[in-house]
Amino acid sequence: MPALALIGAARIAARHKRALVLKLDPEWRADDPAASRLLRAAGLHDSPYDVQHRNTWLVPLDGGEDAVLSRVKASTRNHIRKAERGGVHIERRTDVAAVDDFHPLFRETVRRSGFVGRDLDYHRAVVRHLGASCPVVVLLARVGGEAVAGMIAVAAGSRLVYLFGGSSLRQSRLQPAYLMHWEAIRWGLGNGCSVYDMWGVPNHEDPSAEGAGYYEFKRRWNGEIARHIRCQDASLWPALGPLPRLAERLALRGRPLLT
Repeated sequence: MPALALIGAARIAARHKRALVLKLDPEWRADDPAASRLLRAAGLHDSPYDVQHRNTWLVPLDGGEDAVLSRVKASTRNHIRKAERGGVHIERRTDVAAVDDFHPLFRETVRRSGFVGRDLDYHRAVVRHLGASCPVVVLLARVGGEAVAGMIAVAAGSRLVYLFGGSSLRQSRLQPAYLMHWEAIRWGLGNGCSVYDMWGVPNHEDPSAEGAGYYEFKRRWNGEIARHIRCQDASLWPALGPLPRLAERLALRGRPLLT
């Protein structure tokens, strides 16, 4: 469906639900001139708040396993081997029940990091519904049978996408997350993927700021930042003027505006 028709249909659905604001995160590159034309045609405008990271980290997978492994940092290869030697086992599953083993790790990460996380039913729905249209995998890193890290990934055409992840601090010295992501890459290659989209990285590159930890982890796999436009707002009730945005600010008070 063309972008304008899709946005129009989303507006109708949002009005039917009596939503005040429709927020869109189009995957349009910031340097794409076509994006500006589409924004104007669709009547969208920059939101004062991001829902998700605007930028993502893309790792090229061309050349196969040996080529990909040769391009990552030496420390990353060492961490992968350390996990293998330490007895970390990666379990690949496609059943919805696997989410029940993944979700406690996700919740532990949410509590530790302080970000907003989805609930168990949401993750179950992701595996169930996305699995009907493209390959989906739940990876669990186990040590002695105990799950210590997990992730959900999809093979969307030529792109391997890291959707959700979580880990425990137990057995972290064995670096299970590195072996888990390496197994995700191997799985993606087996499904014909040519790029690994590791998803969000911060809008900054300050190593001392929030988000620096997972940004540095993703950088260790080689690749580059893809910069996208910020979250967009679509007006639903023009007659209400500024009231929807005021209501949003009240609901999100305390959350910093974009700079």
